[in-house]
Amino acid sequence: EKSVLSGGELVENLVIFYFQKDGYALLVPIKGTRREMSIILTESGKAFADNVLSNLYKKEAEVFKSLSSEEQEIVMVLEKLARKLKGMIKRGICNTW
Repeated sequence: EKSVLSGGELVENLVIFYFQKDGYALLVPIKGTRREMSIILTESGKAFADNVLSNLYKKEAEVFKSLSSEEQEIVMVLEKLARKLKGMIKRGICNTW
């Protein structure tokens, strides 16, 4: 059993801690496990996430519009590639690293 957290795991744990502290999330024990928990967003957590994502999508659209048509085409091809890779991973065709 692992006792040392990586930097990424520490950040994840802190984010979850503060989300719970601020009322954005609840930790609910998973039945049949000793230490695993489900993270459930509260209504205020869902509203917070919606606000953050809405702002992110607006900024993404602004940046996309500022690209040349050739750059926009490259972005669309990369998005298509990412979707195909995700599909392959879900179907077990491609191992994750």
